[in-house]
Amino acid sequence: TSRLVTNVTTDSNALLSYAKRLKRRIWVNMVDKYIAVSDYVALQLQDHAGVPAEKITTIFNGILLERFDVKDVAKEKLRVELFGKNSRRKIICYVGQLSEEKGVLCLLAAIRCLSAIRDDFVLIVAGAGPLAALIADNEVIDGKKRIFFLKYRDDVEKILSISDLLVCPSLWEEAFGLVLAEAAAAGVPCVASRVGGIPEVAIDGQTAVLFEPGDIDNLTEVLNTLLADDEKRKTLSINSKIHAMRHFNLSDVVARTLDVYNAYL
Repeated sequence: TSRLVTNVTTDSNALLSYAKRLKRRIWVNMVDKYIAVSDYVALQLQDHAGVPAEKITTIFNGILLERFDVKDVAKEKLRVELFGKNSRRKIICYVGQLSEEKGVLCLLAAIRCLSAIRDDFVLIVAGAGPLAALIADNEVIDGKKRIFFLKYRDDVEKILSISDLLVCPSLWEEAFGLVLAEAAAAGVPCVASRVGGIPEVAIDGQTAVLFEPGDIDNLTEVLNTLLADDEKRKTLSINSKIHAMRHFNLSDVVARTLDVYNAYL
């Protein structure tokens, strides 16, 4: 009886798997065009869904660039609100979901390591998620408030406007990484993990410096090097704004998307 049940279960699983593949193939054939938000996603569609390459067009996500043109008065107001009038410490920021797959634990560990090397920086964390309590409990490192936990915010443009670096330490394969495009629009250099679609949005050596996912030592080294190099950060900032205008301008993205739809009307 046990053997019979095993065989029936195996046959059922095989039949279910075949049915899923057949359903997927039918859907693939029914769709005229797929729009992927990155070449990474386009490759996933080809490799895992069997979508022919000629059916896929890559169009990056778009953002309102003007939203990230924050006035100096607003910048200074937020800086004073958070740190007081006389603080000019460099600001690293993290904006996003507070979860393990986003690399938050790696970031916390790197910040501790960085604190042992230099004292001229703080970390702003804006977001919500299962690790929120952990962030709140670790704001103070070695007797000094090193992390400022802002919880969920709807003024990301202001946070980015006062930041010297954005960190995106994801462990999982991001399809795009919208906050990286937002940072580029704000002219903020990025430090990001080399995974998924991230390298297409944050260009290593041009608008960002990439590190290996989960590598605490690598992340610490990159952060330390960039904080010490004002000219490098300035160059990355200039390149970032140019990159955002060329690739993430919402009006351009909408126009390209409409072109794809109009081709099939």
